[in-house]
Amino acid sequence: MNVLTFGEIMDGGSTVFSSVASIDGEQLVVTFQGVVRIDNPYRYLSPYLDALSAELPQLPIGRTSIDFTELQNRLNALLTDSHPWRNQARELMALAAMKANRHDDAKAQLERLLGDKELPGGMREQVTILMSVLAQAELARAQQGAAPAPAPKADAPKAETPAKK
Repeated sequence: MNVLTFGEIMDGGSTVFSSVASIDGEQLVVTFQGVVRIDNPYRYLSPYLDALSAELPQLPIGRTSIDFTELQNRLNALLTDSHPWRNQARELMALAAMKANRHDDAKAQLERLLGDKELPGGMREQVTILMSVLAQAELARAQQGAAPAPAPKADAPKAETPAKK
């Protein structure tokens, strides 16, 4: 396993949130530890994200995986209607659900976003595009004669899909 980059948020000398990106064969593995909170500001993870963005285009990544249940568990506190970062958390959950072929979960999160009267215009446009992508995927599946994929159980293993090259 080749560690690409490591990012962490410190608070009073101790780590409250960290992430490690590594390559294991052809698989990109990104792990998160700690609690995602409002005081885990992006500016501290920015160098980590920049380093990861610089590395990714040059890597032979054949697939990525997302543990949908783990992500949901980490973001649950942010998904409440009163949380200031609810929109970002819902968008992230919708994207993860789409990747895991959990289209009903993705649609539910996107509909919650569109129903939020405080949703900024730019994000509303992004959500509308994601709804369109989701609808196109469902239409393509229907045209192929395949029934919609059943949603995995909550304790299902990680969803894996090939990476686009």
